[in-house]
Amino acid sequence: MLNKIILFVFALLVIVSGIYALRDDKEFTTSSEEAHRLYLESEDLVYKLYFMESNEKLHQALELDSNFAIALITLADRLHMYNRVEKRDSLLQRALAQYDRLKDYEKLYIDIVKNKFEGNQEVVRSKIKEYVNRFPNRIEGRNLLAISLWEQGEIKQAIEEYEKLLEIDPEFTPAYNHLGYLEYSNGNFNKALRHFDKYLQLLPDQANPHDSRGEILMAVGRYDEALDEFKTAYQIEPQFDFVLYHMAEAYMSKGMFSKADQIFRKIEDLTNEPQDTLNLMTNKGRSYWRRWDTDRAGIIADSLLQFADNRESFKSARFWGFITYGFSYLVDDNFAKAEEYKNKAMEFIDQSAEKADLESAISYKSWAEILEAHIDLRRENYQDVLALEELIDNKMLWRPDQKIDIKNLLALAYYKLGEEDRAFKAVQDNLELNPNHYYTQIVLTRLYEWNDQTEKAAETLRNLLSGVFANADQDTPLIKDLQSWLSELTPQAAQL
Repeated sequence: MLNKIILFVFALLVIVSGIYALRDDKEFTTSSEEAHRLYLESEDLVYKLYFMESNEKLHQALELDSNFAIALITLADRLHMYNRVEKRDSLLQRALAQYDRLKDYEKLYIDIVKNKFEGNQEVVRSKIKEYVNRFPNRIEGRNLLAISLWEQGEIKQAIEEYEKLLEIDPEFTPAYNHLGYLEYSNGNFNKALRHFDKYLQLLPDQANPHDSRGEILMAVGRYDEALDEFKTAYQIEPQFDFVLYHMAEAYMSKGMFSKADQIFRKIEDLTNEPQDTLNLMTNKGRSYWRRWDTDRAGIIADSLLQFADNRESFKSARFWGFITYGFSYLVDDNFAKAEEYKNKAMEFIDQSAEKADLESAISYKSWAEILEAHIDLRRENYQDVLALEELIDNKMLWRPDQKIDIKNLLALAYYKLGEEDRAFKAVQDNLELNPNHYYTQIVLTRLYEWNDQTEKAAETLRNLLSGVFANADQDTPLIKDLQSWLSELTPQAAQL
């Protein structure tokens, strides 16, 4: 149940949700040079992920020129991130009213964003390709295409587009940031770090280069180094909630859930939009069932369902309520209730897919499939767990650390189906990627126990408790259960 499928949350935490707006030295259609300058400043800020400050610059630009179409559509795109549909559509209509007097590349950009709002992904991709073909030397076109390819799981092609972009502008900093993640997804950890180092060199006083570097260090289990990067980023920009979420994740990976709770309280102070509140509740709920605190997980699940009831445009909160309840009941061994909420989550996906409500169906579906696999394992339906092999091969899960917990579930199923060598190999592959991944170590302990290698099982669990979990919160149900398990494995282990 200890899964970390990144859904472009954060993920969603790696790619800026909104499409990057235009950025070069050519003029945009505006009656005010000062508005034009403010717009460019707003884009520099958003490349650094300072959304609040960037939005303020956009508002200032529109005060000087209320018909500044690119500023209008850019601000609309930001509102799209927060599901503020009515205001978003109002700004879109104001931008469209200026359409005929705009330059061709401005028109095409507005077409891209408009179709994005309408969920016409194929049209968006077609328009982006048209943009690059018509304006091959404009930075924003290459950036749009690279992000589009990335979102489709076309990692190699995305890297190629960023390399072409850097030939146009070697100091376009988002390219180095994104190349770092893309190279990591290809298993090129050291190459990824070099890109982040270049990113940091170009933006030495900014938070995001440290945050990005920390995220990759965290993915390979170097949690203390990652925390140092996150703390540096936080000192530079205390309003940067992305880095706080990553900091909380690093602490949870070390079993320091009370530290994560402190971080969540800091994030709560930064919440300004309903989407911020939803993100916080979702992450807190995940934190509670990861530490096996089912009472608090249930409270969050109920709050998520109420949140969805009170806000028509935030239906996804219902899905996360179902998932949180499902994992909570799974921890309590109530498989019937866990399956009931898994089914509700699946029904939600089916209904929402028809209405195009979900921006990232793969991430929603993966969570439901992971929950289903856990239930199948506990009910000894091992053959059914193998359905996860399709998820492993899905290009939309582009980061290796997104697949660790899926491979762990498959390892347990492989073992029970008589494929012991395959089971141990899957776990060892995970440990090569992240030797400090605690759920992998738990799975390895279970495999040793099933294989009657009791001493190895005890040694693995003992190393987990004295290593990764050396500073873990001893009063959490997770740690207590692991200590109890260790005492059951061997009489000698109980003495330690």
